[in-house]
Amino acid sequence: MDKKEYIDRSELIKVIGTDTAPFTTSMVFRHIRNAPAADVVEVVRCKDCIYYRNKQCESADFWNAFHGDDIGVHFIPDPDFYCACGERRKGNA
Repeated sequence: MDKKEYIDRSELIKVIGTDTAPFTTSMVFRHIRNAPAADVVEVVRCKDCIYYRNKQCESADFWNAFHGDDIGVHFIPDPDFYCACGERRKGNA
């Protein structure tokens, strides 16, 4: 997968709006090119995760991260929840 870069929209609008140069397309593109990439991470929602089955999280890594041991209990998250252990199911973009 290609690495995506995200920018802070409100910051970019502020920078463009305060530029004293004539408003041109090239000026706007210059600001877009020079905008720093935001520090973001793409997440996998539970509903799109390989560990989400029958409305339960079956990831032992998730359970261990939050509880310190694997006792075979499955977490029942909201489908829009996400965690660091998520892995996208094939076919879900």
